[in-house]
Amino acid sequence: MATILPIGVQAKYFAKAEATYDTVSAFVAADAVPLIELEITPTKEFHASRERVGSASLQREVAGISGGTWSASFYAKPNGSTVTTAPDVGPFLKAAFGDENTSGDVSYRFTDGSDEVFTPTSLQIARYVGDAMYEVISGCWVEQCDVEIVGNAETVINVSGGFASFGYCYGAQINGAISSTSATTATLDSGTAERVGVGARIQFKEPGGTVINGAASTGFEITAVNTTSDVITFDPAVGATVADDSVVQPFTLAQTLTTNNPLGGVGCGMSIGGTAVGMISFSVSIATGIHGLSAEATTSKPNRLAQGARSVTGTIESYFLTSDTATEDISRLIGTAHEGGTLALIARAGEDTTKARMKVNVPAARLEVTPVSVPEAEEATVSINFVARQASAVGDECSIDFD
Repeated sequence: MATILPIGVQAKYFAKAEATYDTVSAFVAADAVPLIELEITPTKEFHASRERVGSASLQREVAGISGGTWSASFYAKPNGSTVTTAPDVGPFLKAAFGDENTSGDVSYRFTDGSDEVFTPTSLQIARYVGDAMYEVISGCWVEQCDVEIVGNAETVINVSGGFASFGYCYGAQINGAISSTSATTATLDSGTAERVGVGARIQFKEPGGTVINGAASTGFEITAVNTTSDVITFDPAVGATVADDSVVQPFTLAQTLTTNNPLGGVGCGMSIGGTAVGMISFSVSIATGIHGLSAEATTSKPNRLAQGARSVTGTIESYFLTSDTATEDISRLIGTAHEGGTLALIARAGEDTTKARMKVNVPAARLEVTPVSVPEAEEATVSINFVARQASAVGDECSIDFD
């Protein structure tokens, strides 16, 4: 096969909620997500043997837990078609919060409206970069979700977490034609099976350019790889004959994405205690408490998810204004912090226009005691940190609405 170098501008991404934890299934075009970036860091533990055999040299290692971490960033961008249609990146927000409600608008929250959600949503995430780089992670969970609204800048959401399984296809070439249409295995060129991992979805491209991707045109999932014999096993059956020297490459999948623009940093809004005030920036950081369980001796990777304690904190940055006009008075908020009470916060990204805005709701935020920064020559500013509490019902400390 020809030498291929993945290029960043070729990258495209897909994500969806898993029907069954850590079970790979085919993506469809509508699973495309317009990420700014996606980082995947697979891990595999090896434990050093502590046996003493008369030498200082490491004699052997024992395989341990596998899995990894991931992080992604994307713009806040409503779907734009209707107020009840979820954004492309909805799977990430649902996994972070637990519930996606589309009854009146699109709301991400920790409760289903009556009960707190304790069953985490797991994700399957993938990235394609050209014809010879495909990586898919499954059994993914969101540990952290950070939203930042900044003046004159696009609103960005960052999410991160862990995963259980890692599949990949870095391109290979078959050694010998596949002559049976019912075949579910193929032999690769010697020493190249390491380029393909279980969970990847592939297709075959013959020397003449013909692409074979299955009767349903959904590609073939790699279910086993034998690096000793260089044999890959896939599902479903190939359904056609495949010529010798055909290339094994990532299955090519189209994208279906919304065409609206990311939310900008002008015309945004901030309400504190029911009063609209000015802000330079607003950020909220959600530690979801969701984590993978891998302590069981019967597993080699995180084999289930659990919900731990959740934390919601944030920061409001503003000019330090003192005024008899409530909308201009930030100083009162600094004083309120000393009392330890809570105030309702609503931060809006984008203009106040239906189908083109996102709101972060924190109904009971305790403002922390905060110093005022007075530079040598510039305007005095203040960064007000806050901690979100339950307001009136379990799981109501924070939600995100696209309306």
